[in-house]
Amino acid sequence: MKSKIRRTKSPFPVYLVGPTGVGKTAVSIELAGPLNAEIVVADSMQVYRGLDRGTAKPNPEEQKKVVHHLLDSVEITQEFNVAQFVQSAQKAIESIQIRSKTPLVVGGTGLYIRSLIDGIFKGPGRDGPIRQQLEKEADQQGWASLYDRLKKVDLAAALKIEPQNHRRLIRALEVYELTGKPISSFQGQWGLTRISHHISTQSANSASSASSDSVGPAQRTVEYASQGLGRPPCIQSGLDGLATKSDEKSGLGQREACLIGLDRNRDELRSRIDERVEGMFKAGLVSEVKALLSKEIENHPVVMQAIGYKEVISFLKGQTTLEEAKQQVKFHSRQFAKRQRTWFRKDSRIQWFLFEKGESSLEMAKRILMWL
Repeated sequence: MKSKIRRTKSPFPVYLVGPTGVGKTAVSIELAGPLNAEIVVADSMQVYRGLDRGTAKPNPEEQKKVVHHLLDSVEITQEFNVAQFVQSAQKAIESIQIRSKTPLVVGGTGLYIRSLIDGIFKGPGRDGPIRQQLEKEADQQGWASLYDRLKKVDLAAALKIEPQNHRRLIRALEVYELTGKPISSFQGQWGLTRISHHISTQSANSASSASSDSVGPAQRTVEYASQGLGRPPCIQSGLDGLATKSDEKSGLGQREACLIGLDRNRDELRSRIDERVEGMFKAGLVSEVKALLSKEIENHPVVMQAIGYKEVISFLKGQTTLEEAKQQVKFHSRQFAKRQRTWFRKDSRIQWFLFEKGESSLEMAKRILMWL
């Protein structure tokens, strides 16, 4: 029989982030009760109705236990961008707080989470004619030619954008055409402000003696979390001159938040990802993709960029075997997890909790609650 977790309070949003397959959903369910929380989904694929098995959405039982906002909120034929996410997430957070509950923002889409906290960079809006021209060029010359052009005008952005991510590629070139400036220069407006770490004198001394100058901040954070030292610092979100309390388009302004990251040993995470992919196929991923194809949305950018779906489409077209499709999904998922780790590790405000061998989601939740 599971032991119960004490109920605690959090006056500000709690963010739970980390790579795919790490166990964010299970831990969030365990945290929700003690925090009196409702979950805000920060996953660019889980917001779409119809993309279920390949996106590892919370199962029906988990959804019954905890209210989930933004889950299945967008039709697959609709476009959903970061600005729409920020607006929807803000409304959800405010509605949760009005009812004296804790917003628990859970997901692995780094751009969504950073934009919600720090605001959306001051880039230009969409331009239909430019987009149409770029798409026409892609049809005539191939997407590789557009990617090569981006490398010439904005190498920093090109290194962060996958050649097959056509939406981001179009956006980067669109911004350059409109402003003559690379999109990476606008994204550089993000500022990461950290407030001092509150640790008791005894814990601080213990942490000091346990660490050395050769250990980086991220690793020390993991050590603190594993030893239960101190509490996670609140952070203030916001860009200088951009994110303010009065600007709804700029994230959460100067409100406090708490950022918590989950991670695992690399081999353990790899094994969990492989097991999850096998589970997706057993649960009917191929049938789900067939159903989507019957709606004639094969070329919709959402479906084609979602890991698991594009590989199964190739299998259904006879381009690969089922086993090859599985291995591709596993490989692409591991690559994605690596990119997520890289993204989140750049944010020093995140307090990392490393799963110990055999540690359950409930045990991890207890450890996190000791800090809150």
